[in-house]
Amino acid sequence: MCLTHTNYRPLFLWKLLVLSCCCIWSAVYARPLDKPQANRSNHTLQTGPAAGANLVWTTCTTGTILNSSITGTATYVFGPSDCDGNGFTAISEASGASATSPARVLIGAVSGNNVLRFDRGGSTAVFTKGHLKSTAGDLFKLTNLTVYPTNAGNQTLTITAYKGGVAVSGSIITINYVSTTPIHGTTLTTVDFGTNYNNIDEIQMTTSTSLGGVALDDIQTAVALPVTFSYFSGRTEGSQVLLNWGTALEANVKNFEIERSTDGLTFLSRGFTASKAPGGNNAAPLDYSYNDILSPGLPYALFYRVKESDLDGRYIYSPVLKINLASGNQGLSIFPNPFRHQVTIAVESPREDKAVIIVADLGGRQLLEQICPLQKGSNIVPLSTLSRLEKGMYLFTISTGQKKQTVALMKTE
Repeated sequence: MCLTHTNYRPLFLWKLLVLSCCCIWSAVYARPLDKPQANRSNHTLQTGPAAGANLVWTTCTTGTILNSSITGTATYVFGPSDCDGNGFTAISEASGASATSPARVLIGAVSGNNVLRFDRGGSTAVFTKGHLKSTAGDLFKLTNLTVYPTNAGNQTLTITAYKGGVAVSGSIITINYVSTTPIHGTTLTTVDFGTNYNNIDEIQMTTSTSLGGVALDDIQTAVALPVTFSYFSGRTEGSQVLLNWGTALEANVKNFEIERSTDGLTFLSRGFTASKAPGGNNAAPLDYSYNDILSPGLPYALFYRVKESDLDGRYIYSPVLKINLASGNQGLSIFPNPFRHQVTIAVESPREDKAVIIVADLGGRQLLEQICPLQKGSNIVPLSTLSRLEKGMYLFTISTGQKKQTVALMKTE
């Protein structure tokens, strides 16, 4: 025998709240997820510079002119069949005293090495600036670069990182050469670049002599991920799965979307969390959490992943996390959902116990409390005193000596 207490005060004041929450529930917890875009897969950008691009010029013949111009700018866009430069554009700028100021991009030689050369194209022209930029505008990380002057005079070479046409603050690197020093390459690595070259789309080179030009070799890049996940974990607690993840780096991040699957293949959206990084950019560790409310009838295991969306609409996914529900949702089910006048609660109990069942509206106002004894094993508890409830969403909390669990059910009439 179950003892029942009801508290059916008028519900009209809460009707609007309940109906509004129903709409929110439907929008957040029942919306199917679009299929992933083709241009972005897990952790990898598919356009622009290839991941781990290594730009060397041994496959090109020395003296090959990639592009030249009688005007002040020569541009060459590297394609898939070109000299190890897929995804990049080279631009050489020159100026001169005459009406023509030839500029050129070519494969030259310095100290016996083939190099990518930004050069003037005639005696009346002087080199002013060289650019190497992402053709598609995707971000990359510069990890290695050898820089040469193309003439032996005293000069200072300057390397600057750019993103979106704006120089990255603190990114200027200067290299000083003197005429008594043989022309040679200065190799820069991640130690020299620091974090200023981690998320860029262009580098620019100038020389103080405004004469010959600049040559580059041993260029190594890596695609810059918009976010680096440092961890992703979760556990069950009552009727919820508590998810936690952290990021070590965020660049251009808009938000995180939590997705869940019952089979590890088809994922549905469960909710969103905004980026904590100011403007979507952050180089320090950040931590995030999300509580996923469980409903009856779920399998013994669930799969979760986090979808990171950029401010420009692209996205990547975290690794997939499997959560076993044996300690949380298994052994209790409530059906049907939605219901009309009655629900049935099935409880598995490891020993003789009692169940306290509380029905509340979404505002937390208790409407019904029912206490029933439980036998060891399977127990069926019917709740048939729900016909006077208004249509809407209600919270059913079941407490035993072993656990406490809350689920949300919809009443249709």
